[in-house]
Amino acid sequence: MNRTFLILLMIGTALMIMVMGEKQIPSDINSTPWEVSIINNENVRVFGITLGKTTIQDANQILASFPETRLIMDGSKDKLVAVYDELIIGGFIASIELSYALDAETLKQLLDKSSKMTNKNYGLLDKDTEMALLSTVINGVIYRPGIDYDIDAILQRFGQPAREDKPTDSITHMDYPDLGLEIIVDTQGPDLFKYQPLSALPESASKSAN
Repeated sequence: MNRTFLILLMIGTALMIMVMGEKQIPSDINSTPWEVSIINNENVRVFGITLGKTTIQDANQILASFPETRLIMDGSKDKLVAVYDELIIGGFIASIELSYALDAETLKQLLDKSSKMTNKNYGLLDKDTEMALLSTVINGVIYRPGIDYDIDAILQRFGQPAREDKPTDSITHMDYPDLGLEIIVDTQGPDLFKYQPLSALPESASKSAN
């Protein structure tokens, strides 16, 4: 192997590293939004994440990706979330949003020190604060598929919902309380799959699941 070839090989490797560093390669997640299981009769597990057990640091490894951490500013519904964009799930590009299990006082402290993003309803945290919160447990998952699912496809996977509501002509809410799941099908926008612990369900929904 001559010196010229070695130099060219080193240059090519360096260029490849630079390109990979500039654009994140989407992670390919083997599991799908249909694969929901209940652990110990209460813990919802989806995408390899168990609500109430899995931490943000664990999720980074499971999803093989690093998120943008956002402090959503919505009055009484403030929350800290980790947003993973451009994941490949079931062969389609999608995003996943994980909610940190934090109390109101901690959220207020984070709100005071976060940097507000222009024209956005969320703020960003400094890296040291993000690192300090990596061991926080996840208490919610929102899956945003890059494709639109029709009602029939959802019924084939999950069966009839415990409750179905159609607040507008384009939006249908489908609740599956036994899976801790609410699905929002929107013919004019992105669909949403919201997973939460069974213990977080309203009392009426919990009764309908039993």
